[in-house]
Amino acid sequence: MSNQSEESRSRSRRSERRVAAEKQAKRRRQFTIGGVAGIAIIAALALIILPQLGSSSGPGDIKVASAHPASIPANGKVLGDPNAPVKIVEYGNYQ
Repeated sequence: MSNQSEESRSRSRRSERRVAAEKQAKRRRQFTIGGVAGIAIIAALALIILPQLGSSSGPGDIKVASAHPASIPANGKVLGDPNAPVKIVEYGNYQ
């Protein structure tokens, strides 16, 4: 009888140790996943906020393009000789 009770106590201790080890492994996984997610969030916030702190006047100097030269028509539809021949080349592959 005593052998059976010692054996059952030994089994219960083993199962308790196994359950404790599983809980500890689960906690480690959660801590690792939480740590990685936290670092990713901090890095994303740093990438968003830090560039904004450096510029106080906005996105930068805005430069206005110069006006069109007089040789280019104002409507922009005609460049070159309006009577020039038009050549269309089409390439195709049916495979």
